[in-house]
Amino acid sequence: MMIRYEEKRNLQRLFEAVNKMNEPITGSTVLEWYERRRAAKEKYGFLFNSANLEKLNKEDFISFLYFENNQSWTGLYRRGTEAAEHIDEVKKAIAYLQDETVDIKTRINEVLDGRFAVRGMGKNLATAILHVCDLE
Repeated sequence: MMIRYEEKRNLQRLFEAVNKMNEPITGSTVLEWYERRRAAKEKYGFLFNSANLEKLNKEDFISFLYFENNQSWTGLYRRGTEAAEHIDEVKKAIAYLQDETVDIKTRINEVLDGRFAVRGMGKNLATAILHVCDLE
């Protein structure tokens, strides 16, 4: 896969910034991390896909909350584990987030404060889920 110079430079900056965080990426090059990150997005995109949501279990959802698995976000576990206790409601929220017949603002508001709200699912988690569900 070819990565343009500007993309590679941006990835390197991101890699260095994340390496300074609480959950560093040790023993990796930026390209190795990029590949792990891409694979994690595919994995969770598949698990969270509306067609597969009925098979999503609490353990798979909890695994997504940790940087070592999602390769993109730190800290999702802080509140996300609370949401995992209500996995059936989480599945409904994930399905609703993907319903593109509904305006994105409405979807986000319904998941954060409306009829699909789940205690422990905030903006960060909802955004991460939307990211992995976007298969483009």
